[in-house]
Amino acid sequence: MGYLLNADLTLLANFNNPNKKVRVDVRYMVVNLYFEGNLIATRYSDPFSVMRANSKITDVHMLTSQVPLSQQHSQMLARQMASGAVLLEIKGLFRTSLHMIVILVQNNANELHRIQLFSITASI
Repeated sequence: MGYLLNADLTLLANFNNPNKKVRVDVRYMVVNLYFEGNLIATRYSDPFSVMRANSKITDVHMLTSQVPLSQQHSQMLARQMASGAVLLEIKGLFRTSLHMIVILVQNNANELHRIQLFSITASI
């Protein structure tokens, strides 16, 4: 016979963008939380941006409700909690867009030249 897990967890995720020319937009982020290979929680995060040469800390609030665990996993979790360190696995799916700065350059002949603008969208 197994046990049911109810938990309230908050993860802090730090997103760094060291690039000085590109802003990163996270269109969506899905975070899955596992204990011993068992999915115990999943969370969707609203879109956000990380500006050029900046970082952003976002909190991911995760709730588990009535997640079945075997007796062995329940005992393992109890031992880890008693020791003060619970080993969890986090997997995330991100869809991001990168946006380059547009720069106008004026030469000696008073002609304006536009440096190429680009945008990339990727799923990680």
